[in-house]
Amino acid sequence: MQVAEVCVGTTPPQLHDECLPDSIVAHRARSFGCAASFLSFVCGYFSVSNFFGKKHPRKASKGKMSSHKLKLLGPTMFRSFRCVWMLEELGLEFEHDLSATPWSEKAKECHPMGKIPSLVVDDVETNNKSSGNGSSPPFIMHESSAINTFLGRLAGRKDLVPDGSDMYRQARYDQIVSMIMSEMDAQALWIHRKHVTLGHTFGKADEAVIKTAKDQFKRTNRALASQLNPYLLGDDFSAADMLYVHCLDWAEGIGWKGEGGGDNNNACWFDDDGQEDLSGLSSRIETYLERCRQRPAYKATLARQQVEKDAYKKKKSNKGSKL
Repeated sequence: MQVAEVCVGTTPPQLHDECLPDSIVAHRARSFGCAASFLSFVCGYFSVSNFFGKKHPRKASKGKMSSHKLKLLGPTMFRSFRCVWMLEELGLEFEHDLSATPWSEKAKECHPMGKIPSLVVDDVETNNKSSGNGSSPPFIMHESSAINTFLGRLAGRKDLVPDGSDMYRQARYDQIVSMIMSEMDAQALWIHRKHVTLGHTFGKADEAVIKTAKDQFKRTNRALASQLNPYLLGDDFSAADMLYVHCLDWAEGIGWKGEGGGDNNNACWFDDDGQEDLSGLSSRIETYLERCRQRPAYKATLARQQVEKDAYKKKKSNKGSKL
């Protein structure tokens, strides 16, 4: 089953002139034979457009992203949710292959371990130019966080994925994404899924192992929640928030979010050990989740997921009735 969605296209970032350092300007000044030619150089270089910045190419000309044909493999019920959310945020046209389930032949065609999601990028413009020499193979990516980072940079969305123009913000983004993927996803949520939900495949784990994974989730969640202001990178919602929200949704789905007690009716994300009141941090997470879940792209992704779930249940029901 394949679903193709047509949305508004965007364009990748383009390089534009930057102001020359003073030392280079001075060097150029010495190379001119007269003051008039130097003045002409300065006035020409530091024009209004150079000084105040040119209009961002993505805003100036939509549609250049159409040169990249995108195909996402993997149902939205899995980590592919994160990538569909990103594609919805960007408004990119893409083909969604729902038949590529984990360890399926379709998944193995693009991922050496048969996992999902995978993103297939076909640069149509480049292939058309080199059609005489044969088209180049598509570019294939794995790992949801890497895919989202690539997509954000491809579309030139610095708010969603910081680029090298702000080294410290980019480093903070990389740090938070690494923390979510290694500390919260791999060492907590995936342990539960692997040894509880998929215990029949990978083997059941002792309760102590699952408790350790849950404690790991809570420690990481506390560290991340303390950075919300109001989002993980500050004022701008980013691809890091997509990962975090998806992990929180995942945790809520497996019962790792308790109910608040006493005067606090808010959901409790942290165990009450009697030593420290973390109800304020739980409230901050709930406010953050509500804000993120109101985004149109999140709602659109959730709607896709529900359609897939309904189709899966119907297929399973029809299969059972034939037995």
